[in-house]
Amino acid sequence: MAALVGTAWLISGTTLLHGLHGVWLFVAAVPALAFVLWGLPFFFMASAYVARSAFNTAYVHAALPAVLTVVMVWIIAILNLTGSGTPNGPMWAQFCSLFGGPLSVTGLSLWELHRLRTRHGVTIRG
Repeated sequence: MAALVGTAWLISGTTLLHGLHGVWLFVAAVPALAFVLWGLPFFFMASAYVARSAFNTAYVHAALPAVLTVVMVWIIAILNLTGSGTPNGPMWAQFCSLFGGPLSVTGLSLWELHRLRTRHGVTIRG
């Protein structure tokens, strides 16, 4: 982290060592690059596990990830509407921008709940 901050600081041009700017940039960039390359496999392996488990909500109930997703996406849409309003543009573009994401996520979640019910017998009530 220190190498990344140091690299950003040196690139910004606010260094006290004006004559050694290129040398210090190299000294900071090489450890930062090594750290990033070392950490990428860990990042990708952890991301795949988190995406599969949906933060372990399926251990509580098989339908809970789909239900939580619908609730969260609509809460975020309402917060966006009340906070910043609709974006500029024609009315159809405002409508699609505001409701396109939540409606598509809701459709996918309903499809997931349907498949859980028809293929595995999982219902929300039991």
